[in-house]
Amino acid sequence: MHAILPLKDLVAAKSRLGGLLSASERRALMQAMVEDVLTLLAEHPQVDAVTLVSDDPGAGHLANACGARHLDERSLGCTGLNPVLEATVDKVIAEGDTRLMILHGDLPLLSANDLSVVASKLNRDGGVVLGCDSAGQGTNLLAFDAAHRPRLAFGIDSCARHQQAAESLPAPVEIVRSPG
Repeated sequence: MHAILPLKDLVAAKSRLGGLLSASERRALMQAMVEDVLTLLAEHPQVDAVTLVSDDPGAGHLANACGARHLDERSLGCTGLNPVLEATVDKVIAEGDTRLMILHGDLPLLSANDLSVVASKLNRDGGVVLGCDSAGQGTNLLAFDAAHRPRLAFGIDSCARHQQAAESLPAPVEIVRSPG
Protein backbone atom coordinates (compact mmCIF):
# COMPACT_ATOMS: atom_id res chain seq x y z
CA MET A 1 0.00 0.00 0.00
CA HIS A 2 1.25 3.51 -0.83
CA ALA A 3 0.60 6.06 1.92
CA ILE A 4 0.16 9.74 1.04
CA LEU A 5 0.42 12.32 3.78
CA PRO A 6 -0.48 15.94 2.94
CA LEU A 7 1.14 18.62 5.06
CA LYS A 8 0.45 22.33 4.92
CA ASP A 9 3.18 24.80 5.76
CA LEU A 10 4.10 24.13 9.38
CA VAL A 11 4.14 27.87 10.14
CA ALA A 12 0.35 27.87 9.69
CA ALA A 13 -0.20 24.58 11.53
CA LYS A 14 -2.52 24.28 14.50
CA SER A 15 -3.58 27.94 14.36
CA ARG A 16 -6.56 27.19 16.61
CA LEU A 17 -4.02 26.64 19.42
CA GLY A 18 -2.74 30.21 18.99
CA GLY A 19 -4.04 31.29 22.40
CA LEU A 20 -2.12 28.50 24.12
CA LEU A 21 1.05 28.01 22.11
CA SER A 22 3.42 30.33 20.28
CA ALA A 23 3.95 29.90 16.53
CA SER A 24 7.22 28.06 17.10
CA GLU A 25 5.59 25.76 19.68
CA ARG A 26 2.74 24.96 17.29
CA ARG A 27 5.24 24.24 14.51
CA ALA A 28 7.25 21.95 16.81
CA LEU A 29 4.10 20.12 17.95
CA MET A 30 2.92 19.52 14.40
CA GLN A 31 6.38 18.45 13.23
CA ALA A 32 6.63 15.95 16.11
CA MET A 33 3.24 14.45 15.23
CA VAL A 34 4.12 14.22 11.53
CA GLU A 35 7.47 12.58 12.34
CA ASP A 36 5.66 9.99 14.47
CA VAL A 37 3.16 9.19 11.71
CA LEU A 38 5.85 9.07 8.99
CA THR A 39 8.02 6.78 11.12
CA LEU A 40 5.08 4.48 11.85
CA LEU A 41 4.28 4.29 8.13
CA ALA A 42 7.91 3.68 7.13
CA GLU A 43 8.21 0.81 9.61
CA HIS A 44 4.87 -0.86 8.84
CA PRO A 45 5.24 -4.09 6.81
CA GLN A 46 2.08 -3.48 4.77
CA VAL A 47 3.11 0.03 3.68
CA ASP A 48 5.31 -0.19 0.60
CA ALA A 49 5.93 3.50 0.03
CA VAL A 50 5.24 6.84 1.69
CA THR A 51 4.89 10.23 -0.01
CA LEU A 52 4.82 13.47 1.96
CA VAL A 53 3.21 16.13 -0.24
CA SER A 54 3.91 19.62 1.03
CA ASP A 55 5.19 23.04 0.17
CA ASP A 56 6.72 23.52 3.63
CA PRO A 57 10.41 24.50 3.23
CA GLY A 58 11.50 21.74 5.61
CA ALA A 59 9.31 18.98 4.18
CA GLY A 60 12.05 17.45 2.03
CA HIS A 61 14.37 17.08 5.00
CA LEU A 62 11.55 15.72 7.16
CA ALA A 63 10.58 13.15 4.51
CA ASN A 64 14.18 12.03 4.02
CA ALA A 65 14.74 11.69 7.76
CA CYS A 66 11.69 9.43 8.03
CA GLY A 67 12.29 7.30 4.93
CA ALA A 68 9.59 8.93 2.82
CA ARG A 69 9.55 10.61 -0.57
CA HIS A 70 8.83 14.33 -0.71
CA LEU A 71 6.61 15.72 -3.44
CA ASP A 72 6.63 19.51 -3.60
CA GLU A 73 3.06 20.69 -3.84
CA ARG A 74 4.05 23.48 -6.26
CA SER A 75 5.26 20.90 -8.79
CA LEU A 76 1.69 19.63 -9.18
CA GLY A 77 0.38 22.86 -10.71
CA CYS A 78 -2.62 23.20 -8.44
CA THR A 79 -3.60 24.50 -5.02
CA GLY A 80 -5.99 23.43 -2.29
CA LEU A 81 -6.03 20.17 -0.38
CA ASN A 82 -8.33 18.15 -2.62
CA PRO A 83 -6.80 19.19 -5.98
CA VAL A 84 -3.29 18.59 -4.60
CA LEU A 85 -4.28 15.16 -3.34
CA GLU A 86 -6.06 14.28 -6.61
CA ALA A 87 -2.87 15.19 -8.54
CA THR A 88 -0.75 13.19 -6.11
CA VAL A 89 -3.02 10.15 -6.42
CA ASP A 90 -2.85 10.46 -10.24
CA LYS A 91 0.95 10.47 -10.03
CA VAL A 92 1.15 7.52 -7.63
CA ILE A 93 -1.26 5.43 -9.73
CA ALA A 94 0.67 6.33 -12.91
CA GLU A 95 3.81 5.01 -11.20
CA GLY A 96 2.08 1.65 -10.73
CA ASP A 97 0.74 1.65 -7.19
CA THR A 98 -2.83 0.38 -7.01
CA ARG A 99 -3.57 0.40 -3.29
CA LEU A 100 -3.45 3.84 -1.67
CA MET A 101 -4.03 5.37 1.71
CA ILE A 102 -4.32 9.09 2.44
CA LEU A 103 -3.93 10.10 6.03
CA HIS A 104 -3.18 13.20 8.01
CA GLY A 105 -0.10 13.86 10.12
CA ASP A 106 -1.85 14.98 13.28
CA LEU A 107 -2.89 11.53 14.50
CA PRO A 108 -0.98 11.11 17.78
CA LEU A 109 -2.85 7.91 18.73
CA LEU A 110 -2.36 6.16 15.39
CA SER A 111 -0.94 2.67 15.90
CA ALA A 112 0.53 -0.08 13.79
CA ASN A 113 -2.58 -2.10 14.58
CA ASP A 114 -4.78 0.66 13.10
CA LEU A 115 -2.79 0.48 9.87
CA SER A 116 -2.96 -3.33 9.86
CA VAL A 117 -6.75 -3.26 10.26
CA VAL A 118 -7.11 -0.86 7.33
CA ALA A 119 -4.70 -2.87 5.16
CA SER A 120 -6.43 -6.16 5.91
CA LYS A 121 -9.87 -4.70 5.10
CA LEU A 122 -8.54 -3.27 1.85
CA ASN A 123 -6.75 -6.53 0.95
CA ARG A 124 -9.81 -8.65 1.79
CA ASP A 125 -12.58 -6.61 0.20
CA GLY A 126 -10.97 -3.97 -2.02
CA GLY A 127 -13.14 -0.91 -2.33
CA VAL A 128 -12.88 1.96 0.13
CA VAL A 129 -11.99 2.14 3.83
CA LEU A 130 -12.75 5.33 5.76
CA GLY A 131 -11.20 6.26 9.09
CA CYS A 132 -13.38 8.96 10.62
CA ASP A 133 -12.47 11.44 13.31
CA SER A 134 -13.81 10.98 16.84
CA ALA A 135 -16.91 13.05 16.02
CA GLY A 136 -17.66 10.93 12.94
CA GLN A 137 -17.59 13.99 10.70
CA GLY A 138 -14.06 14.38 9.34
CA THR A 139 -11.89 11.90 7.46
CA ASN A 140 -8.54 11.15 9.10
CA LEU A 141 -7.75 8.26 6.76
CA LEU A 142 -9.02 7.17 3.36
CA ALA A 143 -7.79 3.93 1.77
CA PHE A 144 -8.84 2.56 -1.60
CA ASP A 145 -7.76 0.49 -4.54
CA ALA A 146 -7.19 2.32 -7.82
CA ALA A 147 -10.16 0.61 -9.47
CA HIS A 148 -12.49 2.06 -6.84
CA ARG A 149 -11.10 5.54 -6.40
CA PRO A 150 -13.63 7.87 -4.80
CA ARG A 151 -13.80 11.59 -5.48
CA LEU A 152 -11.77 13.27 -2.75
CA ALA A 153 -13.77 15.57 -0.49
CA PHE A 154 -11.60 16.49 2.49
CA GLY A 155 -12.94 19.39 4.54
CA ILE A 156 -16.10 19.98 6.56
CA ASP A 157 -18.25 16.83 6.87
CA SER A 158 -15.80 14.92 4.70
CA CYS A 159 -16.66 11.53 6.19
CA ALA A 160 -20.24 11.69 4.93
CA ARG A 161 -19.13 13.08 1.56
CA HIS A 162 -16.45 10.39 1.15
CA GLN A 163 -18.93 7.70 2.13
CA GLN A 164 -21.49 9.00 -0.37
CA ALA A 165 -18.87 9.17 -3.15
CA ALA A 166 -17.64 5.66 -2.34
CA GLU A 167 -21.14 4.19 -2.22
CA SER A 168 -21.74 5.38 -5.77
CA LEU A 169 -18.95 3.00 -6.85
CA PRO A 170 -19.51 -0.71 -7.37
CA ALA A 171 -17.33 -1.54 -4.38
CA PRO A 172 -17.61 -2.26 -0.67
CA VAL A 173 -17.29 0.69 1.71
CA GLU A 174 -16.21 0.23 5.30
CA ILE A 175 -15.92 2.80 8.06
CA VAL A 176 -13.30 2.18 10.74
CA ARG A 177 -13.70 3.82 14.10
CA SER A 178 -10.64 3.77 16.31
CA PRO A 179 -9.00 6.13 18.80
CA GLY A 180 -5.94 6.08 16.53
